[in-house]
Amino acid sequence: YPVEFKLLRSAPVRWKPVDVIAYGRLMAHDLQQSWKPEILFGALAQYFGPEKLNELFPLYEPFRPTISEAINYPHADLLFSTLWDLEYNIRDLTGT
Repeated sequence: YPVEFKLLRSAPVRWKPVDVIAYGRLMAHDLQQSWKPEILFGALAQYFGPEKLNELFPLYEPFRPTISEAINYPHADLLFSTLWDLEYNIRDLTGT
């Protein structure tokens, strides 16, 4: 066993295949949560502009992705409004 187990006079727990699957599902659940802030910050930046977003969330600046200003997304407004509506519907259902 590794030295940590010897120091603690312990033995590692033997994993079963179901443990690996459960851990994988737990990681997937945790990792899938990142889309919400991405949509929120994107919608806020588009609606209020980058200056107001920096006022509202000053810590967002170091993490802002580099997006070319020359690219035009004609359907972005429709996408964001649809996602906002769906988000509100989900919040109504879950009470969050």
